[in-house]
Amino acid sequence: MRLMILITLILLAGPAYALGQGQPQLEREKPEREKRVCKKIYETGSLVKAKKVCLTTGQWNKVRDDAQRLSRNIVEAGTGKTFE
Repeated sequence: MRLMILITLILLAGPAYALGQGQPQLEREKPEREKRVCKKIYETGSLVKAKKVCLTTGQWNKVRDDAQRLSRNIVEAGTGKTFE
């Protein structure tokens, strides 16, 4: 009788033990962080004064797109023409 109980416990504990071993792998799978890129931004009118700015690649793309949009709006406002 004790042998049957022992075998039953071992059989029931096997899958639970196997599930416990798979969980540490899930913890190791973390999403990759976006790489940070640092650039020197020079102050207008100065050859020496600069600021180091670190942003992710996505943030730099947004800064570039915003600057292009602003420049386009300034040109369009001055000429009355639209550029596409």
